[in-house]
Amino acid sequence: MNYLTRFIYVFTFFLLHCGVFIHIPFRVCVFIARHKRIPLISSMRLNDYLFFKLISLVRVLDPLTLLTADKEFVKHYINFTLGYSASVPTLAVWKSVDQIDLSLVHEGVVIKPTHASGEIILGSNFNDKSLVTIKKWLSLNYFIRGLELNYLLLRPKVIVEPYIFGEYAPTDYKFHCYQGKVCVVQVDSDRSTNHKRFLFDNEWNYLPFTIGKDYPAAPPPNKPANFEAMIEAAEKLAQQFDYIRVDMYSNGMEILVGELTSFHGNAGESIFPLSYSEIGEKMFLNGVNPFTQISK
Repeated sequence: MNYLTRFIYVFTFFLLHCGVFIHIPFRVCVFIARHKRIPLISSMRLNDYLFFKLISLVRVLDPLTLLTADKEFVKHYINFTLGYSASVPTLAVWKSVDQIDLSLVHEGVVIKPTHASGEIILGSNFNDKSLVTIKKWLSLNYFIRGLELNYLLLRPKVIVEPYIFGEYAPTDYKFHCYQGKVCVVQVDSDRSTNHKRFLFDNEWNYLPFTIGKDYPAAPPPNKPANFEAMIEAAEKLAQQFDYIRVDMYSNGMEILVGELTSFHGNAGESIFPLSYSEIGEKMFLNGVNPFTQISK
């Protein structure tokens, strides 16, 4: 074992053990600031559950959790589990500045880091600043931004993908699964213009609350023609996890899976209106729609 390898092992060991003294108090403070309450392990609310999962080194550093946090490697899990090519196609993966191939950059592609969240460059908007951003991504450790340990050991890479069904911002269907079953379906649309978000139960019954912020009011979208197939695919992908969010796209006939997320919103997204906070968060883990129960 050379000196560099020893240093990496010792440094990683130091970071993980410091987490007991630094990582956990930091997360407690952030949770209280965001939710105005302390996390309770017995509450069975989404953010509380994710909080305790985030501070558990064994669960955060689970090999499958790390694999699926990488936007390149997660595609292998998706395609293997479903038995067919269901992931968004990959045009290129750049692991260093020398591998950047600008001939692939054109209208009709998106560029993003494999080891981070919320970062994207459209090929149609590519300019000199975009190249600078990509170079920064290749030296970025996303763990530093939100102290999500599942990003700590990921290698910085940049992935190039085609538009999904000919759109750069198609409607995004996010299936929140717990114990292998879909509990809540989150639908995000018009991200590039007037971002809207809707929540449904696993039978496409509209829910009177949302998560993240108070989004603009709008008529709920229609159920995709292949919704049952999407549920089936999401639950297959969820079998190896306690909680997982499966992000999908559909044109009514074909399904493409974008990514899997183990820690939705870094345990920081609240329910709106706040009057539905407890009911809403619990539904993400039990899948029981109290509104249809009342109507029955």
